[in-house]
Parts: sequence; structure tokens; C-alpha cells
Amino acid sequence: MVLVFTLQAMPFMFLMVGSGLKSVDQSVEDASTNLGRRPFGAVISAIAPLMIPAISTGALLVFVTSFSDIGTPQILGGDYRMLATLIYSEFNSEHGGTPVAASSLAFIMLVVTIGALLIQRSFSKRRSFGQETVNPLRPIRLRGWKRFAASVFSYFVVLLSGLPLLTIVIASFLRSRGPLLVAEFTLDGYRDATRLSRALFNTLTFSAISTLIAVAIGCLVGYVVTRQRTRLAGLVDAFSMVPFAVAGVVMGIALSVTFGGAPLFLAGTPVILILAYFIRRLPYSVRSVSGMLSQMGNQTEEASVNLGVSPAQTYLRVTIPMISPAILSGTLLTFATIVREFNATVILYSGRTATLPVEVFAQVLQGNFGQAAVIGTVLIAISVVPIVILFKFMGKGEDVLI
Repeated sequence: MVLVFTLQAMPFMFLMVGSGLKSVDQSVEDASTNLGRRPFGAVISAIAPLMIPAISTGALLVFVTSFSDIGTPQILGGDYRMLATLIYSEFNSEHGGTPVAASSLAFIMLVVTIGALLIQRSFSKRRSFGQETVNPLRPIRLRGWKRFAASVFSYFVVLLSGLPLLTIVIASFLRSRGPLLVAEFTLDGYRDATRLSRALFNTLTFSAISTLIAVAIGCLVGYVVTRQRTRLAGLVDAFSMVPFAVAGVVMGIALSVTFGGAPLFLAGTPVILILAYFIRRLPYSVRSVSGMLSQMGNQTEEASVNLGVSPAQTYLRVTIPMISPAILSGTLLTFATIVREFNATVILYSGRTATLPVEVFAQVLQGNFGQAAVIGTVLIAISVVPIVILFKFMGKGEDVLI
């Protein structure tokens, strides 16, 4: 399980650290080496302290993602129990489990994750240094055995991360007999998967609707927290990050208890799933928009208002076009992550609102590995396409994902 958690969460650290390194000025490293530090010593003593906010943010995302995972420990955990799987079992068990016990355990998980968020924010603020990046860090060209070792390590990590996905794709074209896969090429799995068209329709529809809502509201929230320098705006900014720290299973139980019964009776409906997806992924849009607006001056917007254009029209005709790359980035990332959302879905779905991640989970538990591989391949394709579009049209660096 540790290996799976590591491979799942590794991109968070890569993206956070990569973004943080791009904000460090080359003068920091030069000053350290001029004082007699070797390159490695300069990284440890000068650059690493500036990276603490980025590293702690990545660590928080890794912790919350692993701590709240249901599918991995449920399938691979064996006799090892985790809090998320215990909550899931208590909430869904027909023999002995109670929603009250699940809610109590969910509250414990909420306290832990919110506590981790508060610790991370406090830790980052105490070690945050204001700096302007004029000359970003220069890449170091390795030579000889160092280049060889770095290449071997990098390719090994990429291969280790991609091999399970490649295995799923290959397995989807093999004939299956229950849990056994036969080395015989066939498309029968994809023909049989046509009965899952409802799950595919649900996945795409719920993801598209919740993405549009999250982007529309995220643009407004991002604009307010960036352009309005007030305590209320700061409070809104802080609360907009809370869904990052709230586990999906906790969000699912909270929505089920709050809206599942009278007077709304939303349990098992598409509305409650869309609401969960929107809340869970709103921070992506907020951060994309606020990050770009914080790097732009407001002179253009002020000029528009001075020319007699109303603030609302200025927002629609001036601000939105200026931040369109951030909106596109937030939209594609939000959609790509909602498509594979499982932890909240498995708590809230009903038979007619099942999505592809839930179907993969169900097929694995039933021992139908071939069918699970087919659905998993479709899910991989749907998740990867938005990321490919980002890299294709918005750059080749990891900045497009931040």
C-alpha cells in the first residue's frame, strides 16, 4: 500500500516543488556559493529554506490524499484497516454498521485533516520570505556518471509510475475468465462494457456540470480575494482552501447527513453528487484565477471603470479575457480530477447514479479483473486528455498544472 500511495501522491510534491523552485532567484544561489558553499551546500542552506512553504503544501496534499483513500486499502490492504475504510464499512454495512458511528469517525478524520491544514499554514507563514524573482535558477548540466545516475533514477521513477497504467491498458485487450487473464487478444471486454454506458454518461455529465459551476464561482471568488484587500476577503481565501483538507469520505457523509433526508431528500440523486464534486474541486479554479491575477496589475481594469464602464461589465469584458489561460487551466484540471473522484462518490451514489470509478471498484471486488481493466482504460483516457490539452496549448512545463 505504501508504494501505491507514494506513486499516487508523488505528482503533488513534484508540482509544488517545481513551482517553488521557479520562484527562487539565481542571486540566492550565487551569494551562497560566493561565501564558499558547494552547490549541494547552497541548496541545503540557502534554497531549501525558501522552499518550505511549497514543500509543506505538497506534504499536506500527500497526507490528506493518502489518509482519506478508500479504494487502495480496501483492495490491497488485506488485514490492515485504515480510518477511511472503517468509515466506509460502518456507513454502508448492513450488519452491525451504523451511520452514527461512521459520522463520529468522520468527525475524527475531519479534526485530523483540518489540524494538518492549520499546522501547515502556521508553519509556512513563519518561514515565508518575500522575494522577487528577476533571474530564475539556471539549470545545471550534469556530466559523466552524475548525468548517467540522474537519468537512470528519473527513468526508473517514470517507468515505475507508468507501468501499472500500461498493464491495465494491455489487460483490457486480454480474454478474461473471472479473476484470470488469458494471453489471447480480444475486444470482447469492450463489447461487454457497452452495458456500462450509463456509468460513462453519468461520469461525463456530472463532471461537466460540476466543472462549469466550480469555474464560474471560482472566478468570482478568485477575483474577490485578489482585488479586495479586506479581512473578509482573507477569510474567504482561507475557507476556499478547506475542501483541500477535507477527505472525500467525510464530505460524502456530511452531505448525506445534511441533505439526504427531509426536507430535500437528495440522497442518491445527481444533485448531491454534483454538489460534492463542486465543493471538492472549487479550490482548483480559485487558485488558478487568484494566482494569475496576483501577477497582473489592475491598471487596465481601473482604466475601463474610469471610461464609464460598470464594474460588472469590466469584469466580463476586460478581466475574464485577460485571465482566460488561467480559466482554461482551472477548467481542465477540475474536470480531470472530478472524473476520477471516488471517495465521495462511493458514499453518495445509488444504482442509477454510479460512475466509472465506482464501477471499477465493484468489478475488482467481484473478481472481474478483465472488465475492471476495460473500464479503467476508459477512465485513464478521459483523465489524460485534459492534461494533454493543457501541455499542448499552454506550454510544456509543469507550470500549466499549478
